[in-house]
Amino acid sequence: MAITTAQRRMLLIGVIPLLLLVVGGALVTVATIRGKITFDYSATFAAGPQGVRIFSAVPTHVIGGASDQVRVSVDGTYAAQQPKVDVTTDQGVLDIRTVCPAAECEVELTVQVPAAAMVQAKADGASIDVSDLTAKVKIDADGGTATLSRMRSPQVSLDVRKGSSSMQFDEPPEQVTATVSDGSLSVRLPRTTTYNVDAVAAQGSTDITMDSDPAATHRLFLRTSYGSISVS
Repeated sequence: MAITTAQRRMLLIGVIPLLLLVVGGALVTVATIRGKITFDYSATFAAGPQGVRIFSAVPTHVIGGASDQVRVSVDGTYAAQQPKVDVTTDQGVLDIRTVCPAAECEVELTVQVPAAAMVQAKADGASIDVSDLTAKVKIDADGGTATLSRMRSPQVSLDVRKGSSSMQFDEPPEQVTATVSDGSLSVRLPRTTTYNVDAVAAQGSTDITMDSDPAATHRLFLRTSYGSISVS
């Protein structure tokens, strides 16, 4: 087999390709880079009729788009055991699980979903960012930051422990429930309507730069235990 120009460059900089596999419809590339092994997983799945559920112990990016498919990508490096990527369908929900089983494993998960898909995501010991979604969203993060941007979801539920969170909406949400412990919470809203904002920071400051209207149908329930809250 002839060696391509790209492969020659890889050899010159110390990158030695090891394996190119198709596993369960997913393309997995494994290579060695200066003592570490690169990992590149990519696969496309049909979205579950009941939405998408994600469990991840690695940094995670969830991006809404125009496609009706779900694309799962994991890339990075590891030293001993390969990252584990499991994708199944359970009672109409596409279930995606990604973990690093050993130390010296540094990969990131990217999930591109239909914008209108319901999303549940749990991040364990890693950050998560979510963007461009229009359906119901539920995020649980333990030991990492949670960032939501360009959101058009009517309902958002957020529970963050030992990490800060920020949310930015392009369209007014109907209901936001956010609880953050040991971290700050920031919410940015469109000024096209009024909001009923119930915000309490048990050990921290509260900065709300808009009037709260008790009669408003757009409601925010915000709580922090050790951290500030800002709403603008």
